[in-house]
Amino acid sequence: MRTRLVRRYATAPLALVVAAALTSCSVGVEAGTLDPQRLSGAKADAGQVKVRNALIVAPTDEGDDYALIATIINDGTTEDTLTGVEVAGPDGPVDVDLRPSTVDLAPETAVVVPGESDTSMSIEDLDLEAGTYVQTTFRFETAGVLQMSLLVLSEVAVYGGN
Repeated sequence: MRTRLVRRYATAPLALVVAAALTSCSVGVEAGTLDPQRLSGAKADAGQVKVRNALIVAPTDEGDDYALIATIINDGTTEDTLTGVEVAGPDGPVDVDLRPSTVDLAPETAVVVPGESDTSMSIEDLDLEAGTYVQTTFRFETAGVLQMSLLVLSEVAVYGGN
């Protein structure tokens, strides 16, 4: 009887330590669960082309353009080209302003938009609400059509620096 009692009281602190370790995966100011934007970008593949971390950033000032952010990876051995992007609007598809008008995707490289080059994708004259998803279509010369549902995030905080 005494052995059972000692065993019971000896395992109780161990159970508390294990429970605390399992429930506190990340705490503090830099906790990954407090920053959902890191986890919000969509991903999809079309043949050798992969789109990663794609999302739409809504401006804080009315009348400003929305920005489409993405990393486009050509994982193949032949060149491809992004020829256009469009989003679903309430009255039909709306073309995304792609600058330059086409984006060359060299083999085995990644293009970050917007990035170090002058490449950008913006959407004007469309009212998208932050927190919603928008059907988006990427068109590639070789890989074909890639449809994705992209999250619209506000530029406040991470994307706007506020």
